[in-house]
Amino acid sequence: LISKLKTINPWHYLWIGILGSVILGLILNTIQSYLWWGFLSGDLLLIGVIDCLFIPLLLTPVIIYFVRQNAELEKLAKELQITILKVKESEGKKLRESQALYRSIVEDQTEFINRFLPDFTVLFVNEAACRYFNTSHDEVVGRNFLYLLPPEDQIRLRELLFSLTPENPSAEIEHRVIAPDGSICWQQWTNRALFDGNGNLVQFQAVGRDITRIKQAEVALMDSEEMYRILFEHAPIGIGNAELDGTLIAYNDAILAPGGYTRDDIAKIKNMSELYFDVAEREKIIDIARRQGFLDQYPVKFRRKNGTHYDSLLSLRFVKYKGRTCTQAMVEDVTEKRKAEEALQKSEKRYRELFEDSPISIMEMNMSGIKKYLDSLRSRGITDFRKFFGNNIEAVRECMALIKVLEMNSASLDMFNAETGQELTENFNKIFDHDSFNFLKEDLVALAEGRRLHEHESVGRTLKGEKIYVFLKWQLVPGFEETLSRLIVSLIDMTRSKQLEHSLRESEDRFRIALSNSPIVIFNQDKNLRYTWVYNPRGFSTDDVIGKTDSDFHDLESVDQLIEIKRRVLESGTAIKKEVRLKRGNETFYYDCMFEPLYDSDGNIKGINGVAIDVTKRKEDEELIRSYQHQLGRLISQLTTVEERSKRNIAVDLHDNIGQTLACANMMLGELHKSSAGDISKPIDEVRRLIEEIIRYTRSLTFELGNPLLYEIGLEVALERLGKDFQNKHGLKFSFEDDRQPKPLKDETRILLFQTVRELTINVVKHARAQSLTISLARKDNMIEISVKDDGTGFDASVIKEEFITKSGFGIFSIRERMKHIGGSISISSEPGAGTRVTLTAPLETS
Repeated sequence: LISKLKTINPWHYLWIGILGSVILGLILNTIQSYLWWGFLSGDLLLIGVIDCLFIPLLLTPVIIYFVRQNAELEKLAKELQITILKVKESEGKKLRESQALYRSIVEDQTEFINRFLPDFTVLFVNEAACRYFNTSHDEVVGRNFLYLLPPEDQIRLRELLFSLTPENPSAEIEHRVIAPDGSICWQQWTNRALFDGNGNLVQFQAVGRDITRIKQAEVALMDSEEMYRILFEHAPIGIGNAELDGTLIAYNDAILAPGGYTRDDIAKIKNMSELYFDVAEREKIIDIARRQGFLDQYPVKFRRKNGTHYDSLLSLRFVKYKGRTCTQAMVEDVTEKRKAEEALQKSEKRYRELFEDSPISIMEMNMSGIKKYLDSLRSRGITDFRKFFGNNIEAVRECMALIKVLEMNSASLDMFNAETGQELTENFNKIFDHDSFNFLKEDLVALAEGRRLHEHESVGRTLKGEKIYVFLKWQLVPGFEETLSRLIVSLIDMTRSKQLEHSLRESEDRFRIALSNSPIVIFNQDKNLRYTWVYNPRGFSTDDVIGKTDSDFHDLESVDQLIEIKRRVLESGTAIKKEVRLKRGNETFYYDCMFEPLYDSDGNIKGINGVAIDVTKRKEDEELIRSYQHQLGRLISQLTTVEERSKRNIAVDLHDNIGQTLACANMMLGELHKSSAGDISKPIDEVRRLIEEIIRYTRSLTFELGNPLLYEIGLEVALERLGKDFQNKHGLKFSFEDDRQPKPLKDETRILLFQTVRELTINVVKHARAQSLTISLARKDNMIEISVKDDGTGFDASVIKEEFITKSGFGIFSIRERMKHIGGSISISSEPGAGTRVTLTAPLETS
């Protein structure tokens, strides 16, 4: 409608607006009449028509005004658009001209142009780059191009680009790229970083070119230079270039070595002539070379640094160097060559001497006849020579007759009991017997298969018919492989060795029988402790053991210790000797084992070598002995206790019966003495004196048989009284020490300790020649410790003899065993001239 307003009379819209408004008003008022009243109202319709007439009259002028203005604006817009189009057309023409110029500069040149963001996303590439990588603009623009570079070159390019600054915005780099065919190429790029007004990096622009051929040429040139340098410097003969006047230009080290010169020495030499032993000889050689145009293998003597000469062969050529003629010399030192020739002559002489005087039989044979025979077999289609000779013994005999002996040494004559070489040659077939054919068959197969070397054991006969065993080795002489006309055979007499081997085998059989019935087991295990070899596996067969571990034969709870020991041997590399206890079901076994590391040829540990001896019977016997010892100790303890009680009973009887009876008799004699006359008083006094002496002896004997202090008061008082009695009786200086702590003891322990200390003090008096004696008691936790110390002569405590204790006493062994039975111990410390200390330790009685 608005579009129509732009082209037709606007007043038409007034009538269109009025008509439209009336129709719209009638429709609205009809709907409103039905909604309000439920029927059609004429008044309401009239009001609607009037309202519709006023609205267009009010709005139409405004609409007409804006429509007119809009038409004017659109007219101006069209004129402006036309003007813009003209300007754009003019600028487009200039732009096309500029683009054509740009394309001629950028697109049509051979160098690559690339613009990319700091994240290496490509913004633009020219056609040259697209052609190089065989791609299009659309495939490149918007992608990251770093994937075209090897990883190490990517790192170099990143470091270079991000090092650019507004002050230093450009840099060149050479790097590799991956071509479309996968090959590696080289490119050279000039990269420029573009920054905005604030110095922020915006993008990069790079111009590059392919330099692969240049790089390849450089590498080829370097390789060529390196190759020529290596050939020149490491040539086995001396090479040197010099001016015609003798001034040296270049030379290698090989030209210096024969004369013992260094490069500093050569730098001091002004002219090449000074290297000749005869200085004037160089001019002569140059003259010969000029006449011939060259010089080959000319014998010359050169001077060494020490003034002596050496022989050499000189070859000379004239070459162009920097536009002038120079000489190139090759010098071959033949001093060593001549020495080698002399050495070769000596070696041949020595070889001849060794051949003749060798203790080993050596023969030179011609097998060309056998070669022809083998070729004839091949022409008949025979390829399996082993099968052929195995089924045709006559063919082996024929080949034996074709063997020709060219030369032999004296050891060969001795081996086969021949007087001369002719005798052995004429009777050569006699050294073979039926057993020899089996070995000769293997030699024929080896020759047919083209082997150059073969060795084996063989048998033969001497010319006297005696059987001999030999180790045979033959080798083709180089250069005669096709004809087999020269073959060196060496023979070692093994007859004596075979006899010894037979004797050894018999000895081994006897040893094997003896070992198989012994309790010794020998075995090898790998690093996983699996058995790889075993000899004499008791209770098992060898096949049952190989490949298995100890856990497969014994209970797991008993095999852990064994596995731990073997692991330590593998880790430490040291041998371990240990007794192990193993259980198998309800049976228990004891083994004395020796485990050693097993090494391979390179010295690395590859397993374990072990020896195990079954000592189960010995352990059972030891256990039985220990049981007997325990019972013996207990029996001795019981006997000692019974003995002590018997002594105690005897002492009581002595005290209660004899002692009291004697005391009563003494008292009665005293009463008799008072009432007797003077003539019998003297005998009565003598009888009373004897009775008193008997009473004193009885008391002493009573004390020794059963010390009442030991039973009634305790061990401490009894030992102190014992020491004082020895002091009074033997004149010893006695001291007693006690820590005054309670020391409850069993009767058995108290009696044993007292008896032992009494025996020790008796030995001090009899043997130690001591001046003082000290008895000390102390409590150490739940143990009593009694020390008997003297300042006597002492002795070597490392060699304790039974005579240290009197024969009537217990003896060291008896004391030690009885102390061990009650849970105690005895220790002796002594040195010659330093006295002796004996320490007894026993357990206290616990509540």
